[in-house]
Amino acid sequence: MDNIILKKKEIRKEIASLKKQISFDKKVELSESILCKLESLPSFKNASNILLYYSLEDEVQTESFIRKWCKSKNIFLPVVKGDILVIKQYDKDNIKKGSYSINEPTGGIEVSPEQIELVVVPGVAFDKDCNRLGRGKGYYDKLLPAIKAPAIGIAFDFQITNSIPTEETDIPLNGIITETDLILKF
Repeated sequence: MDNIILKKKEIRKEIASLKKQISFDKKVELSESILCKLESLPSFKNASNILLYYSLEDEVQTESFIRKWCKSKNIFLPVVKGDILVIKQYDKDNIKKGSYSINEPTGGIEVSPEQIELVVVPGVAFDKDCNRLGRGKGYYDKLLPAIKAPAIGIAFDFQITNSIPTEETDIPLNGIITETDLILKF
């Protein structure tokens, strides 16, 4: 168990170093390529209720994508509530920095996970078996079992590693999209 924790810490440190080597403008450019692949998927086209995330500076940039699609789809964002994530609808006029300096919806009601038809998940690192390494708090690992819809991770190529060490509580995804790769298991 301790070996898994140490390996995860090592991967997080390695990916953080790689992220620092890429300019924000380059991240935006790569993000557009990744999100273009996402929106071409039938699972995206057919979904009306999509759970996205509001990106941090070092992640695949989702802000303009959220604004683009909120006009024709119901876009939902996770909100940290204690040690879990709840789901609220995106409303551009009711967003503020919440826990961990992540923009979150401030108003609206919580939405049931069963209403979500597609989940787009951030992560620190992924492997080709669709295992995901997050930031270490387990928020998505607690949320994903309640959602029956496909969960797709979006990441930059350098975030794909040979193997992510997993524990019983780690929930694998149904797919991963990078700027050059598309792995789907659904």
